Amino acid sequence: MPEDIPMQQKPQAKTPQPPAYNAGVGDSAMYDATAEIQELEGLQNEINQLELSIEENGADFLANNLSEQEQDLFFDNPKEFFKQMMTKLNTFYNEQIGSKKGRMQELQGKIKEKETYANLDKAQKAFEETHKDISVEELMAYAQEELPPRVHREIAQMPPLDALNAIYEHYKKNSSEAQSLPKQAQGTELDAQSIDTKMSSDDYFNRV
Repeated sequence: MPEDIPMQQKPQAKTPQPPAYNAGVGDSAMYDATAEIQELEGLQNEINQLELSIEENGADFLANNLSEQEQDLFFDNPKEFFKQMMTKLNTFYNEQIGSKKGRMQELQGKIKEKETYANLDKAQKAFEETHKDISVEELMAYAQEELPPRVHREIAQMPPLDALNAIYEHYKKNSSEAQSLPKQAQGTELDAQSIDTKMSSDDYFNRV
């Protein structure tokens, strides 16, 4: 089949946002993409077989569906004749393969989505096994409320477990600084100007 024949594409569904890190813990079966993978492999085999015979089948289709007007057009206006044949061949191609490729794209999206969910679930479980002082839900709430946009962008590029550990490091650092602040202020008289100066130079959000 000629590669330059366009295939009508089905509109792709929007990829759903990944769930919160604490969603679906303990129910890893919901992330199993085995059925989708098997269906995808079956469709790919079907398409491979169809593409091997598409030219011969397409030629048979055109020969068996050629009207008298189209036969006359071949002699009267060859260019228009071949344009119509390409249109009919494109329709035939879409009927044979187009819908299957649309389903393949849908399955690929579902597989990717489930892999994303599975990775998040695995990361949460691994994190909670080694960090008993804070839950993932609390950690994510802290990240949303306390971390500046630049840190959010950096963390978004990390694998899930690395992202959780990075947020935890910020959380521990911020907690440690918050606990040490009253001791530093003990017995020291601070005016408004010195507070403003300290916040502008040492504030956590200016340094992360």
